[in-house]
Amino acid sequence: MNYKGMIYLLAVLLLGACTGGDLLLKEDEPFAVRFSIAGIGAEVTTRSSLAENVTLRILAFRRIGDAPDLSVDEYIAEGTYRVESGSNVLSPVAPLLLRDGTYDFYALTPDLTVNRTTGNGGSKTCTVSVGHGRDYATSLTESRTVSETAPQVTLTELARHCTKLVFALAPMQGANVTNVAVVSAELTNMTNAPVVGKLHDLLAVSSASCGFTVSLPEFTAPDNNKPLELSASTIVLPRKAGAFDYRMKVKFNGSDKETELVANLPGDLEFKPGYCYTFTFKLKGESAILELTVEPWEEHTYSTDMGAASS
Repeated sequence: MNYKGMIYLLAVLLLGACTGGDLLLKEDEPFAVRFSIAGIGAEVTTRSSLAENVTLRILAFRRIGDAPDLSVDEYIAEGTYRVESGSNVLSPVAPLLLRDGTYDFYALTPDLTVNRTTGNGGSKTCTVSVGHGRDYATSLTESRTVSETAPQVTLTELARHCTKLVFALAPMQGANVTNVAVVSAELTNMTNAPVVGKLHDLLAVSSASCGFTVSLPEFTAPDNNKPLELSASTIVLPRKAGAFDYRMKVKFNGSDKETELVANLPGDLEFKPGYCYTFTFKLKGESAILELTVEPWEEHTYSTDMGAASS
């Protein structure tokens, strides 16, 4: 009788121990963090929304010192997200899972792979390889505390690290142009790609070589009422100052003859991150004038006549 009592008591104790352990494990399980984002900054007073279905990669780090430092901070986890329609709310593709705590969140778009190396004493690295054609932007959201009951984080607005180029062809009044077709267009001596940079730092193009030729996509007429005014755009890596050429081959008035327009651009012209450079060939008679407009990616601010182009 006493022996059976001992077995019964032992079973009760074991059952209690298992139940308590299960509760502790559940409380320590990671949860999915939810994110929203302000958008992409153009200037201090302006910002633009992210386009629908743009993807982001978000990485969480636990800070070791007083300030963020990826050479020593502890990498915890990462996830990928997509912008929902009509908002800057992010829907998870592969959610970022964390436990209760305080983290620094690094976001980058597109969701490029972040290459990490481990090390001691400030020797860790986190780098991203960026090529032409990428609207690469990043943000750092510092010291956000999250928990299972408060998993929401609003990310700091993104800052662009590349440059937008727009190219236009605009016959002027009296140009005697009834039809125009752009055969090809390109810029020479652009930054060699890819450029490998530290996560959230400006891309280091000052030491990069410039021997790459960027070809432009198909030119179209944005305004159906102005079929002769054609344009195309692309995104490129920033570029240090140095001479380069803009070349276009064009067919006029239905002719099979190709006319080449060449503009030798000045050596002090650089392409800065977060800016848009619009090159417009204005045609009149046998001459072509190239006009350059420089603007923050979202706003026009400055334009200049760059002189006549050879043909």
